[in-house]
Amino acid sequence: MQSRWSHWRWAGASSLGFTSFQLCFDQSSLPDPRMAVERADPLTVVAGHEVLTSIFGCWPSFHDAEVVEFHLWRGRVKAGDWDDSNVFPVLTAKARILEATQPGATDAGHDVLATLRFHDVDDLKLDGFNHVNQIVALSFAIHPRGTFTNGSPLPPYIVVDFDRGFGMAASFKCFRIELVDASRCSADFL
Repeated sequence: MQSRWSHWRWAGASSLGFTSFQLCFDQSSLPDPRMAVERADPLTVVAGHEVLTSIFGCWPSFHDAEVVEFHLWRGRVKAGDWDDSNVFPVLTAKARILEATQPGATDAGHDVLATLRFHDVDDLKLDGFNHVNQIVALSFAIHPRGTFTNGSPLPPYIVVDFDRGFGMAASFKCFRIELVDASRCSADFL
Protein backbone atom coordinates (compact mmCIF):
# COMPACT_ATOMS: atom_id res chain seq x y z
CA MET A 1 0.00 0.00 0.00
CA GLN A 2 1.26 3.46 -0.87
CA SER A 3 1.65 6.10 1.78
CA ARG A 4 -0.26 9.33 1.50
CA TRP A 5 3.02 10.99 0.51
CA SER A 6 3.93 8.54 -2.26
CA HIS A 7 2.73 10.89 -4.99
CA TRP A 8 5.05 13.67 -3.86
CA ARG A 9 8.73 14.01 -4.69
CA TRP A 10 11.50 16.41 -3.90
CA ALA A 11 12.71 18.47 -6.84
CA GLY A 12 16.05 20.20 -6.56
CA ALA A 13 17.30 23.15 -8.51
CA SER A 14 20.66 24.87 -8.49
CA SER A 15 21.00 28.52 -9.30
CA LEU A 16 24.12 30.68 -8.71
CA GLY A 17 25.61 28.02 -6.48
CA PHE A 18 22.57 27.81 -4.20
CA THR A 19 20.53 24.65 -4.05
CA SER A 20 16.86 24.85 -3.32
CA PHE A 21 14.31 22.10 -2.99
CA GLN A 22 10.61 22.14 -3.36
CA LEU A 23 7.96 19.53 -2.82
CA CYS A 24 6.32 18.69 -6.17
CA PHE A 25 3.26 16.62 -6.85
CA ASP A 26 4.29 13.74 -9.10
CA GLN A 27 1.28 12.97 -11.27
CA SER A 28 3.12 10.22 -13.13
CA SER A 29 2.89 7.99 -10.06
CA LEU A 30 -0.89 8.31 -9.80
CA PRO A 31 -3.07 5.55 -11.18
CA ASP A 32 -4.75 6.60 -14.41
CA PRO A 33 -8.30 7.67 -13.41
CA ARG A 34 -9.55 6.48 -16.80
CA MET A 35 -8.08 3.03 -16.23
CA ALA A 36 -10.99 0.65 -16.00
CA VAL A 37 -11.22 -2.16 -13.53
CA GLU A 38 -12.46 -4.70 -16.05
CA ARG A 39 -12.95 -5.06 -19.77
CA ALA A 40 -16.59 -5.18 -20.77
CA ASP A 41 -18.10 -7.64 -23.19
CA PRO A 42 -19.81 -5.61 -25.96
CA LEU A 43 -22.80 -7.96 -25.73
CA THR A 44 -23.40 -6.76 -22.17
CA VAL A 45 -22.97 -3.00 -22.75
CA VAL A 46 -24.30 -2.37 -26.28
CA ALA A 47 -28.09 -2.34 -26.49
CA GLY A 48 -29.34 -3.70 -29.80
CA HIS A 49 -26.12 -5.60 -30.52
CA GLU A 50 -28.23 -8.43 -32.00
CA VAL A 51 -28.52 -6.63 -35.34
CA LEU A 52 -24.73 -6.57 -35.75
CA THR A 53 -24.14 -10.04 -34.36
CA SER A 54 -26.77 -11.48 -36.71
CA ILE A 55 -24.76 -10.17 -39.68
CA PHE A 56 -21.36 -11.49 -38.54
CA GLY A 57 -22.42 -14.36 -36.26
CA CYS A 58 -20.68 -12.68 -33.30
CA TRP A 59 -19.54 -9.22 -32.20
CA PRO A 60 -17.27 -8.09 -35.07
CA SER A 61 -13.65 -7.11 -34.97
CA PHE A 62 -13.26 -3.39 -35.54
CA HIS A 63 -9.71 -3.94 -36.80
CA ASP A 64 -9.20 -1.61 -39.78
CA ALA A 65 -12.75 -0.26 -39.46
CA GLU A 66 -13.06 3.29 -40.67
CA VAL A 67 -14.95 5.92 -38.71
CA VAL A 68 -16.73 7.91 -41.39
CA GLU A 69 -18.82 10.15 -39.12
CA PHE A 70 -18.45 11.45 -35.56
CA HIS A 71 -21.37 13.62 -34.45
CA LEU A 72 -21.55 15.41 -31.08
CA TRP A 73 -24.67 16.91 -29.54
CA ARG A 74 -24.39 18.81 -26.26
CA GLY A 75 -27.75 17.56 -25.03
CA ARG A 76 -30.41 19.58 -23.28
CA VAL A 77 -30.31 20.35 -19.58
CA LYS A 78 -33.04 22.59 -18.27
CA ALA A 79 -32.56 25.10 -15.50
CA GLY A 80 -34.30 24.46 -12.22
CA ASP A 81 -35.17 21.24 -10.48
CA TRP A 82 -33.79 18.01 -11.88
CA ASP A 83 -36.05 15.65 -13.79
CA ASP A 84 -35.58 12.76 -16.21
CA SER A 85 -36.27 14.88 -19.28
CA ASN A 86 -32.73 16.29 -19.12
CA VAL A 87 -30.39 14.91 -21.78
CA PHE A 88 -26.62 14.97 -21.38
CA PRO A 89 -24.11 14.98 -24.26
CA VAL A 90 -24.63 12.37 -26.97
CA LEU A 91 -22.04 11.13 -29.45
CA THR A 92 -23.04 9.22 -32.58
CA ALA A 93 -20.36 7.43 -34.60
CA LYS A 94 -20.66 5.64 -37.92
CA ALA A 95 -18.02 3.07 -38.75
CA ARG A 96 -17.48 0.94 -41.84
CA ILE A 97 -16.61 -2.54 -40.59
CA LEU A 98 -14.58 -4.49 -43.12
CA GLU A 99 -15.79 -8.00 -43.79
CA ALA A 100 -12.29 -9.10 -44.83
CA THR A 101 -10.90 -8.46 -41.31
CA GLN A 102 -13.43 -10.65 -39.53
CA PRO A 103 -12.35 -13.96 -38.00
CA GLY A 104 -12.88 -16.74 -40.54
CA ALA A 105 -13.62 -14.33 -43.39
CA THR A 106 -13.40 -15.89 -46.85
CA ASP A 107 -14.75 -12.95 -48.78
CA ALA A 108 -14.42 -9.20 -49.02
CA GLY A 109 -16.66 -6.47 -50.32
CA HIS A 110 -19.65 -7.05 -48.04
CA ASP A 111 -18.71 -4.39 -45.52
CA VAL A 112 -21.16 -3.14 -42.91
CA LEU A 113 -21.93 0.44 -41.87
CA ALA A 114 -22.70 0.46 -38.15
CA THR A 115 -24.10 3.44 -36.25
CA LEU A 116 -23.37 3.50 -32.53
CA ARG A 117 -24.81 6.09 -30.13
CA PHE A 118 -23.18 6.87 -26.80
CA HIS A 119 -25.26 8.60 -24.12
CA ASP A 120 -24.14 10.89 -21.28
CA VAL A 121 -20.67 11.38 -22.75
CA ASP A 122 -18.02 12.86 -20.48
CA ASP A 123 -14.26 13.42 -20.60
CA LEU A 124 -14.04 13.19 -24.40
CA LYS A 125 -10.58 13.12 -25.92
CA LEU A 126 -10.49 13.27 -29.72
CA ASP A 127 -7.34 13.55 -31.79
CA GLY A 128 -6.45 13.47 -35.47
CA PHE A 129 -9.88 13.22 -37.12
CA ASN A 130 -9.32 13.70 -40.85
CA HIS A 131 -10.20 12.25 -44.28
CA VAL A 132 -9.20 8.68 -43.27
CA ASN A 133 -10.00 7.52 -39.72
CA GLN A 134 -9.00 3.89 -39.52
CA ILE A 135 -9.04 2.26 -36.10
CA VAL A 136 -7.42 -0.96 -34.91
CA ALA A 137 -9.95 -1.64 -32.17
CA LEU A 138 -13.09 -0.45 -30.45
CA SER A 139 -13.03 -1.45 -26.80
CA PHE A 140 -15.25 -1.05 -23.76
CA ALA A 141 -14.45 -1.26 -20.07
CA ILE A 142 -16.27 -0.69 -16.80
CA HIS A 143 -15.06 2.01 -14.40
CA PRO A 144 -16.71 2.24 -10.98
CA ARG A 145 -17.75 5.70 -9.71
CA GLY A 146 -18.10 5.13 -5.99
CA THR A 147 -21.19 4.86 -3.85
CA PHE A 148 -24.33 6.71 -2.89
CA THR A 149 -24.50 8.06 0.66
CA ASN A 150 -26.35 4.90 1.69
CA GLY A 151 -23.38 2.78 0.53
CA SER A 152 -24.96 1.23 -2.57
CA PRO A 153 -22.83 1.53 -5.74
CA LEU A 154 -23.38 4.30 -8.27
CA PRO A 155 -23.94 3.13 -11.83
CA PRO A 156 -20.47 2.66 -13.37
CA TYR A 157 -19.06 4.51 -16.33
CA ILE A 158 -18.47 2.66 -19.55
CA VAL A 159 -15.04 3.68 -20.85
CA VAL A 160 -14.88 3.64 -24.65
CA ASP A 161 -11.67 3.63 -26.70
CA PHE A 162 -11.36 4.04 -30.46
CA ASP A 163 -7.75 2.91 -30.88
CA ARG A 164 -5.95 4.74 -33.69
CA GLY A 165 -4.82 2.95 -36.79
CA PHE A 166 -4.53 6.04 -38.98
CA GLY A 167 -6.21 9.37 -38.41
CA MET A 168 -8.41 9.63 -35.35
CA ALA A 169 -8.14 8.31 -31.86
CA ALA A 170 -10.87 8.90 -29.29
CA SER A 171 -11.67 7.95 -25.73
CA PHE A 172 -14.46 8.97 -23.38
CA LYS A 173 -16.78 7.81 -20.63
CA CYS A 174 -20.51 7.30 -21.00
CA PHE A 175 -23.42 5.61 -19.26
CA ARG A 176 -25.20 3.90 -22.12
CA ILE A 177 -24.41 2.58 -25.62
CA GLU A 178 -26.84 1.57 -28.32
CA LEU A 179 -26.46 0.18 -31.81
CA VAL A 180 -28.77 2.40 -33.86
CA ASP A 181 -28.31 0.69 -37.20
CA ALA A 182 -26.15 -1.83 -39.06
CA SER A 183 -26.51 -2.58 -42.75
CA ARG A 184 -24.43 -3.81 -45.65
CA CYS A 185 -22.62 -1.10 -47.61
CA SER A 186 -22.91 -0.81 -51.34
CA ALA A 187 -19.74 -1.60 -53.30
CA ASP A 188 -19.26 2.07 -54.19
CA PHE A 189 -19.69 3.39 -50.64
CA LEU A 190 -16.90 5.86 -49.84
